[in-house]
This record gives sequence, C-alpha cells and structure tokens, in this order.
Amino acid sequence: MRPPASVCLPILIPFLLLAGAAGCSSTPDGPESGNGEPSAPVSVTGITGQPVRVEWRNLSTRRQDPPLGLINRTSPEFKELYRNPAAYNGVKPIEDEEMSTVLEALKEVGFFDHATKGPALDTFRPGPGQHGVVHLRQGDQNWALVFAPGMAETDLPEVYRNAKLVVFEFHRRTMWLQPTAPQDPDRIFRVPTGPVPRR
Repeated sequence: MRPPASVCLPILIPFLLLAGAAGCSSTPDGPESGNGEPSAPVSVTGITGQPVRVEWRNLSTRRQDPPLGLINRTSPEFKELYRNPAAYNGVKPIEDEEMSTVLEALKEVGFFDHATKGPALDTFRPGPGQHGVVHLRQGDQNWALVFAPGMAETDLPEVYRNAKLVVFEFHRRTMWLQPTAPQDPDRIFRVPTGPVPRR
C-alpha cells in the first residue's frame, strides 16, 4: 500500500531534486488517466522553450499572503521579469531541469489527478471561505487545484496542501534578486562583440 502523500513529501522533494540534477526524470504514462481526463502534461521533461509557470496564489479575503511562483528560464516569458517586474512579484526563474522536477513532484503528490484542466490563473478571485489555488500553465494548457468551501471532507485539502508545499519548497531554494525597476533584458544578456580591448 502506498503511504499518504503527506508522509512521502519531506523525503520526496530532496530525492526529486537529486534526480533532476542527474537528469533522471521519469516519463508519465500518457496524457490521459483512466477516467478520460488529462492527468499530466503531455511531456514532463520536454519543456525547453515552452512557457511553463507554476504558482500558488492566496484566495482568502482574511489574509494578505503574497503569491509565490516559478517559471523556466527558456520560457519567452522569462525576459518579462526584467521588463515588468511589478507584474511578476514573487515569481522566480529556474532551470528547465528544475522545472521538470517540480512537475514530477506535483505529479507524485496527486496534483494532476485532482486539478481542473482549463481555467487560467486570472479567473480566480479571493472570496469568502476560500483558501488558495495552485496553478500550472504549460504552453497553452492550464491546470488549477483550488481549496474552497465544501472540500473539507474530500482528499483535496491534503493534495492541495502538498502541492502548495512543493511550490513553496522550490521557491525557497531558488536564489533570485527581484528587479526593483523595469530593465532592458536584451541589454543585460547581450553578448559583447568585437575585439577584446588590450591592457
């Protein structure tokens, strides 16, 4: 019998971090689960160049917790962290290999088995009794796991909490100095050309 995800999680994340660093990500069985609903991205490891963003957002009207998110560095959205830092408050960039590991961790804790496929992150608004949402966007596909009223007697609170912990843990481990003002990313990442000046 498989132990509860809450028991596995403290051990799972360090293991997946090591696996991701070694380039040993597992491949999902397929895009659909037994009930016909998409249960995971078509590709967990093939994300290079795709916009992938994972984010937790508070939906409680009684709390003011800031959002926490991750995007992959090869995403076209990466440069927006410099162009429009105010719109990406709390979002940190990570390498593609690390993002693959994040998706594997979410898959392991049951995120794709319980998330709703389709809704964009901006469709969720704070409301009475709501707690928060863990949201994933990969390419043009969205998955959202919301903890809201009426779910206390289901498996969702534990799955939601574990998915939230995955986002929090990878966010905590990521070093990133948030720009305080808009910058030109093309200037920042421009490769110098021409002869090297002599001393």
